[in-house]
Amino acid sequence: MEDKIGNLKDNGLIAENYAGDFPRQMPIYLLVDWQTGEITAQVRNYHIGGVPARQWNGYEHAIHLPANIDAERLAADIFEHYAEKLDAVRSGWSEYYDGNNNKGTLTDDAQEFLMEIDRGIENGVYLSEIDEEKFTGYLIDAGICDEGGNE
Repeated sequence: MEDKIGNLKDNGLIAENYAGDFPRQMPIYLLVDWQTGEITAQVRNYHIGGVPARQWNGYEHAIHLPANIDAERLAADIFEHYAEKLDAVRSGWSEYYDGNNNKGTLTDDAQEFLMEIDRGIENGVYLSEIDEEKFTGYLIDAGICDEGGNE
């Protein structure tokens, strides 16, 4: 995965909701673009703007981040603990045309492992604390590597 989180400015992940809504912190999301491999972070209010087309069509995945995320450590933490795992999930992504739109989809194995990643990130748990045997099993089942760990 490619680091597009970049250097976050002071309070770069702090944004209030639009006027007329409660003046509280908007939710923060880690966005993974399956097509380009970019990982970004941004605040987003789905109640106001709805689901963006790239996410709706399966090209992008949003993972809710804890509100107390350390913006200064976010990029380092993501790339130290999650990028390799997200890259492995990305290998289970493919693109197809459904007759109306181009869509992206993940294999069942990739979706199952992505749910583990989502839960870990949403709960502030590093993947190193998730069962490595389960992750290795995913890589083998998905055909990404063999029993010996070779690609």
